[in-house]
Amino acid sequence: MSNPTFQIAQDLLKQLDSENSQCSFWLFSAINRLLILDENLSLKDFFLELKDLNSESFENFKGYAESIDIKIVS
Repeated sequence: MSNPTFQIAQDLLKQLDSENSQCSFWLFSAINRLLILDENLSLKDFFLELKDLNSESFENFKGYAESIDIKIVS
């Protein structure tokens, strides 16, 4: 995909490893387990689950997103 928003998302995912390689490992593990339960799990459902489980991090993200006027999925 050559969409600029998609490219930014790819860059952010790559940043996981540069910050801490264990982050990517655990992200893969969590996604894999959820997909074992439901291969049709949507990215939105995953986002909402992540938001609920990590509310403090989500609130930090929400504040950042609002400060630079990025829409947040609800």
